[in-house]
Amino acid sequence: MKIDKKTINTLCSMPDDKLWAAVRLFASSSGIALAPRPASPRDMAKLRRCLSQLTEADISRAGEIMRNFKNQR
Repeated sequence: MKIDKKTINTLCSMPDDKLWAAVRLFASSSGIALAPRPASPRDMAKLRRCLSQLTEADISRAGEIMRNFKNQR
């Protein structure tokens, strides 16, 4: 799945449990295991705030980092 600003905005509009499930899916595709339960509502709000501030360049760089992480495993 291509992640771009539109995808990020869609993710940010999801309820906490759906957002967390999507984040876990993206992380697991790179070999990163996250807790099955969503973080606290306060932490989810922080995550949403951080995601909403991402630029296309940030998203591209994050994808590059995740690919490198996956390839080093």
